[in-house]
Amino acid sequence: MCLPNILYITQGSTQSQHLECVQRACEAGLRWIQLRMKNFDEMRVLDTAILAKRICDHHNVLLTINDYVDVAKKINAFGVHVGKNDLPIDLVRRKLYTHQTIGATANTIVDIQQVFDNNADYIGLGPYAFTKTKKKLTPQLGIEGYKKMMHLLRKEQLNSPIFAIGGIEIEDAKKLKQIGIHRIAVSSVLTKAQDMKGVYNQLLDIYG
Repeated sequence: MCLPNILYITQGSTQSQHLECVQRACEAGLRWIQLRMKNFDEMRVLDTAILAKRICDHHNVLLTINDYVDVAKKINAFGVHVGKNDLPIDLVRRKLYTHQTIGATANTIVDIQQVFDNNADYIGLGPYAFTKTKKKLTPQLGIEGYKKMMHLLRKEQLNSPIFAIGGIEIEDAKKLKQIGIHRIAVSSVLTKAQDMKGVYNQLLDIYG
């Protein structure tokens, strides 16, 4: 499966803020967006996802839903991303359409092995640094942690697509690419940017 190298994850405390993230990201040229609405009830997530899907379809952008498997199926999203404490991947697979993708969060080599064994389509490995979006996920890996992980992955011949996640800025992206991380998931670095397209283009120079 050919996935874009850069995944953008929405932020916000309201429906409108998440939709603004989606709109801005589409206009900036992002090719893949994850709608991540933690602590919202499922009906509000569904309402938002329907509108987000409409925006993404208009711009020919892929939309993944974080956590809410039933929402992802109802709107026929590109896929769903599940955390370490969410539904087992095999159960998620049974719930979705066969063409939908599944991403899973991992923090250790044991996590990666479990995700790999359960045939997730890609892995979000992190966090790279402290981030409010992954504040319950420890330890923070940093560059040295990713180096060790990549060494172990090569040793174990685990070839699932790996996305570095968690508090990644432009300079971090450069360092991660240098050690063999070819995909990243970002949030704040784009959300907080006044010129989202400009920052995205900087990331594309590294990961395009």
